[in-house]
This record gives sequence, C-alpha cells and structure tokens, in this order.
Amino acid sequence: MKSFKNPLILPSEKHNTSDPFIAYYNEYYYHIYNGVDGIYISKFKEFRDIENGEIMNVYPVENGKGVEWYAPELHRIGDSWYIYVSPDYGDDLHCMTVLRLESETPMGLFENMGVIKGLEGEWTIDGTVFAGDEQSRCT
Repeated sequence: MKSFKNPLILPSEKHNTSDPFIAYYNEYYYHIYNGVDGIYISKFKEFRDIENGEIMNVYPVENGKGVEWYAPELHRIGDSWYIYVSPDYGDDLHCMTVLRLESETPMGLFENMGVIKGLEGEWTIDGTVFAGDEQSRCT
C-alpha cells in the first residue's frame, strides 16, 4: 500500500478538518470545520489555497470545548447564513443545533439559535438541510 500526504490540508491539533464541508457563494469557497476553541471558516477562491485562505473563528467557545462539535455544515438560506452542528451537551449527548448570521458573507460572528425544535434531548449528528418546492416533496 502506498502512503501519501494530503495535498490540500495538513492535519493540525488546533483545527479538526474531519467531516469537511465546503460551500460556494459569490465566487468564493467557504470551508467550515471545528477547532479546539470554536468553529472556523476559511475563505478562498481556488482549492489549492484552502489551507492559506482567510480564516475566522465564527463561533468561539471555551478552549478545548470545540472538539466535541460534530460535523458543522454551512448553508445560505434567504439573506442569512446557517451552521448546522451537533455539540456535546453533556453525558456525550449531541443535539443538532443551529447557528445564524445575517450577512452577505459567512465571515462574521454567528448567534446560537438553539437545538432544532423537536430534537431536544435526542442524539442527532451529521444533519443537513433540504430546500424544495411543493412539487418535489415526498409523500
């Protein structure tokens, strides 16, 4: 078996790029991931620049508490940006939580909107959103 070095992002103790998610908006890519002290977004124009793009901690948490925020996803819905993520609420209970930022770009501080209604106290990870019209709904 041949080994190789990740050509895009090198592993880091501070930044956990597992469960990667990338959004594209207005000619920029936005890579969202968790770090030991919060949720980060990097902004770049080409994939080769993913590791060297503009980086911002968009949802700071107490150092060491960010590592248990599973699989953040970034979505633009209407005029706002949303992060869907599953933080550990204690006793290893991860609940799907929504963060929001009303802005043209996601490079700003997000507000915690809370656990998704109906999922309180439920183990919920790796969520995503689906937007469709009445014609595309399953029955």
